[in-house]
Amino acid sequence: LIRGLLKIPHFIAKIIGYNPIEDITKGVYKMGDGLFPLWTRYTPSGSRKIVRNIFPGHSADAPVVVYFPSCITRSMSGPSFGYAEKEDIPSKMLSLLRKGGYTVIIPEGKDNLCCGMAFSSKGFRKQARQKESELNGALLRASRNGELPIVCDMSPCLLHMRETLDSRLRLYDQVEFIHDFLLDKLTFEKQPV
Repeated sequence: LIRGLLKIPHFIAKIIGYNPIEDITKGVYKMGDGLFPLWTRYTPSGSRKIVRNIFPGHSADAPVVVYFPSCITRSMSGPSFGYAEKEDIPSKMLSLLRKGGYTVIIPEGKDNLCCGMAFSSKGFRKQARQKESELNGALLRASRNGELPIVCDMSPCLLHMRETLDSRLRLYDQVEFIHDFLLDKLTFEKQPV
């Protein structure tokens, strides 16, 4: 739902321009007393849906990693008009992991998985525990009970996962994983800022 809703303003802005749509959403934001979110050209569009669960490496003996795209990046990390980058975070992560020679496994049921942090931070402990339990089971299955490393693309989610999930899970945020597993496999070039 969120993925689709985020694409609507970008679609309309391509037709009427970004300044008018920003002005319209400012008016709706003010009239709604902040109930409706403020939209700008820097607001991300919806991410592309990940349709597969296994992305094979370049060889039969390729190392395997589990990639858990967080619920926030699965829904709202798409490109925006205001930034040059036009790929969403899950697409970038999958590309990077595969360039590093990895077979990538996405946990089954990914579209419904969440670390529970959003629920926990709002005081919904029962819902948080339920989401933590679902994610724990999915990651244990995908990682062969912790045998395979797991990379998550959202550091706050990863911290919550480390605090609440099974200690057998080998959890990494994207920077840690790149440092520990990809630096020696890829050539990185500094980009101009």
